[in-house]
Amino acid sequence: MNAAVRAVVRMGIYLGCKVFFIKEGYQGMVDGGDNIVEATWSSVSSIIHKVGYICWNTEHEYVMHIN
Repeated sequence: MNAAVRAVVRMGIYLGCKVFFIKEGYQGMVDGGDNIVEATWSSVSSIIHKVGYICWNTEHEYVMHIN
């Protein structure tokens, strides 16, 4: 999953798009502020080497677990 997130972020940046991470699922999108963070090339540079995952849980909320 981490490789897929990295690939999507980097392809979006390559194509000139702004890519964002949304923390706390739908509520984070509604609340805005610090819950919405622009993704950068370097923000995903070491994501593959980290133990853990970044994905959606069964309640469609953003989950980030890194040991």
